[in-house]
Amino acid sequence: MKTMLAALCSLAVSVCFCAENLIVNPGGENNFKGFWKSPGAKISAENGLLVLTGKPESQKKEENFTKLMQIVKRPSEEFRNKKMVLSFQIRLEKISGSVQIAVREAFGDKALYHGKIFKSLDANTQWQKISVPFTTRANTSALMFYLSGGYLAPDDRIEIKDLTFSEQ
Repeated sequence: MKTMLAALCSLAVSVCFCAENLIVNPGGENNFKGFWKSPGAKISAENGLLVLTGKPESQKKEENFTKLMQIVKRPSEEFRNKKMVLSFQIRLEKISGSVQIAVREAFGDKALYHGKIFKSLDANTQWQKISVPFTTRANTSALMFYLSGGYLAPDDRIEIKDLTFSEQ
């Protein structure tokens, strides 16, 4: 009985952790290969972490935006009516503006963002595990990972790790 229970637990663990991460290069290695990064973006890859910081005060606030995006390269039919989950860990050492981490789902001429927005009141030096489950629509035409930071001060530091987007 113990052997059978151990085998079932092992099978359950292998099933739970085998979902393919649809984000290519989630740690941003090789100068964010596979991503589109906004010009002048203050985002870096440090030992498997994505790190956002603000720009110097000398730059205008409206120029202080960072975007990192990646289109999921699969036929749209594969994503229709699917249960998906975006998950990551985040540490907001200091944040004066806002950061959004989401999956953008396009359908027809509309789009939804499935994710989370973090602001100054969310600052926390401890790692927070975030999971955002959602179900795509029947007419989903595209999915895109989306990371945006705005109005960040030079001493702001936001760290993201274990970034995954997969089917549930």
